[in-house]
Amino acid sequence: KATVSVLYWTPRLLLPRMNDDSQLPEIFNFRPMFTLQPQPETRAKQCGLWHGLLTEYCERTKKWNIRSTDEIFENKKISRKLKQESAEAILQSLEASGKCVSGGDGSYWMLWRTLIDWGNDIYKYADERGHVNSVCTIFELVERTGVSWEGMPRPLVILCLKALQQLGKAELILLGGDDDGVKFLVA
Repeated sequence: KATVSVLYWTPRLLLPRMNDDSQLPEIFNFRPMFTLQPQPETRAKQCGLWHGLLTEYCERTKKWNIRSTDEIFENKKISRKLKQESAEAILQSLEASGKCVSGGDGSYWMLWRTLIDWGNDIYKYADERGHVNSVCTIFELVERTGVSWEGMPRPLVILCLKALQQLGKAELILLGGDDDGVKFLVA
């Protein structure tokens, strides 16, 4: 009976048990997690647990891109693997909740923060370095270390900059290559 009640816990209650070695939480050893549940209420709770697990896993490991075939959907310890179509359904529900963006090739860009949050970090970085009202290359932003978006793939950086552009804080200059840039505007 205690194992059934685990489905009612929130992901944030479970995930802090992960250690620095990216060990997964106890819920990952719960066999029903690897079978998409047919009952809508139970499935919604299961998807919520997967959302929390995937988001936390990707944040801790700095894994920006995930696919339905990735090893996170398999637990060899209990000999269980989520079917690819079930993993895809979970990723699609994660996308619908705004926690990932489809890469268009069967992959998903994971968002453990919002595009606007990262965009604001990029804007703050530009402001602190005197880049407001000047142009900065996308390459310079992608290759930056010691920042919250370190390692973020170029397409995701561009999505963050598009979010800034919608707020009137940036103007993207997309020329189709290494010369792409962004002009940060006075907010």
